[in-house]
Amino acid sequence: MKLVSWNCHQCYRKKADFVLERNPDILIIPECESTDRLGLGLFSSPITGQYWFANDNEDGITNYNKGIGIFSYNGYQIKLLDCFNGKFRYVIPVEVFNQTKHYIVFGIWAQQDKKQLCLYSEHILNAIEYYSSLLDADNVILAGDFNSGLQFDLENPRCKFREIVSFLAKKKISSAYHTFFKENFGDETHPTHYFQYKNDRPFHIDYCFASASLIDKLTNVEVGTYEEWCSDKNRRSDHTPLLIDFSDQ
Repeated sequence: MKLVSWNCHQCYRKKADFVLERNPDILIIPECESTDRLGLGLFSSPITGQYWFANDNEDGITNYNKGIGIFSYNGYQIKLLDCFNGKFRYVIPVEVFNQTKHYIVFGIWAQQDKKQLCLYSEHILNAIEYYSSLLDADNVILAGDFNSGLQFDLENPRCKFREIVSFLAKKKISSAYHTFFKENFGDETHPTHYFQYKNDRPFHIDYCFASASLIDKLTNVEVGTYEEWCSDKNRRSDHTPLLIDFSDQ
């Protein structure tokens, strides 16, 4: 099973085929426009399941140009879980399944809660604590743009990324990237975000965490390069895709 997560920096309809050529089974797209505006039938890979979410603004108006899309392919279906709590914006729990496989997937696009003065990592930590019992299930995946990393914890004591990692570890859920490349948090050699498209402002803030049962089946992890995704030549997004392969055996 292949999962791809990519913050597309909006206008996904113009960029979709660049990630679809990777043949994902599960695709998580932060900053994606609504499915009504995508024209899904125009893309090279037929979608077999989909869910899109965006919050209303203070005036009660939904921004249909900027939400999070979760898509499935190759026969996989998607169902929003009944336990979804809209308080935790853009931490979206869905079931992804086919006739033989079943996954609990959290699509994530971390947001700051200005009303509660809640930082990106605090928001995710609050959400996973709320969904704690769900994280005890087998085949759990949390993937997307966390807008967080260990370096931010070191700069601001209110940041909670270290606590996110610790909480998930107690659930036997770990990072696919760090497992595969045998790197420590904060020492990542493959950035996933280039601030304002600058090659000299790299950060690793996109992740795929997965249950031990899946980590045991991890076969490959790739991170897109600056040149292909963020450079002046291509400028597809200020984020690069994170591609995760799990064996079906």
